[in-house]
Amino acid sequence: MAGKAGKAGKAGKAGKAGKAGKASGLDGHAGGESSSRLSAALMTSAEGIRGKWDLTPTRIPADNPFYAADWMQLNRLGAIPRQVVIDDVFFGAFSITGQGAAQKTGVADVFCSYIDPPSTPLATITRPGDNAAFANQLRFVRNDSDIRPDRMDEILEQIDDITSFFGSTLYLDDGATEWTQELLAALVRVVGYIVQPLKLYFNVPRPIDYAPQIMPIIQTPSHRTYPCGHGAEAFALATIIEGLMETSGPNDTTQFSAAPYVAAHSHPMRVAERIAVNRTVGGVHFPADNLAGAMLGIAMGEALINILKRAKKTNTYQFGRPADLGADFSLMSVHAALTDPSTTAVALSSDNPQKRQLVTSIWHAALAERP
Repeated sequence: MAGKAGKAGKAGKAGKAGKAGKASGLDGHAGGESSSRLSAALMTSAEGIRGKWDLTPTRIPADNPFYAADWMQLNRLGAIPRQVVIDDVFFGAFSITGQGAAQKTGVADVFCSYIDPPSTPLATITRPGDNAAFANQLRFVRNDSDIRPDRMDEILEQIDDITSFFGSTLYLDDGATEWTQELLAALVRVVGYIVQPLKLYFNVPRPIDYAPQIMPIIQTPSHRTYPCGHGAEAFALATIIEGLMETSGPNDTTQFSAAPYVAAHSHPMRVAERIAVNRTVGGVHFPADNLAGAMLGIAMGEALINILKRAKKTNTYQFGRPADLGADFSLMSVHAALTDPSTTAVALSSDNPQKRQLVTSIWHAALAERP
């Protein structure tokens, strides 16, 4: 999966460029990793400088308002602790519950804890058919294989890194867009956290399990095929990027919906579509996997944007229909699913102010990085 989210964030790498003390050729810390020799040198230096100390503090750090202290501390954290704190907020916002006793009637609900009431699903996903029905999609996988020579480099790069491809839609830089990249990386991680249990639950075999003639050009993953993780992550990223570009500022609390951007075939949505289709071209996914992944990614992306913006509502979706197995994947099929009559706007709660304040601060920081 594309869920190796470190590719999206690459937090903390910028400081490694400033290790001026490395001129001696020795690995040195200067805010980064240390070495045993440097640690020993720091120890002897401290012994020579500290002198006699009666344990009286030099200063008492000022107390800060609770939320301000939260954000200030997050801003000071190193890459891994910061990631853990952000994940605690994002992962806590989403959960999954499976329903139905058999694969043929399987239904899964994805919940968002900020929806009011939280028992209302953010997304209801249905397995669109039994294994025999999925075989109808083999013709699309075979047809798409004809463009493998044109897509080879993309397919290989996108195994572990899809975020770089969105650099053509939004300026990304380790230093200048630090919080934008933290946001994108966290999104990729939380989408992967939800996708994997869904794959396990629906238990749909991969194309190669139906016919060796598919002959994938990359390793078929060990997990199941429905929904597509790359598709979910790509469309979640496209959704967040659209939200960042279209939000007028930190006081903009209007509900965000991705449907107009899908309908317009916006640049981020076209990037997401191509990433998803490349998984079919490579021979490891059915088009129906991509549609389910796209819908899941958009639903989660919209919910996060509306939580971060403090919007009052977000959309809920139902998808996964037998008709999906008779069609190829495209932005038009995504738009049709987004605008299905079952789509409903539901209220978002203002509960849990501590965590909501923290993630809203991340959103504001990302907005401030825009040109």
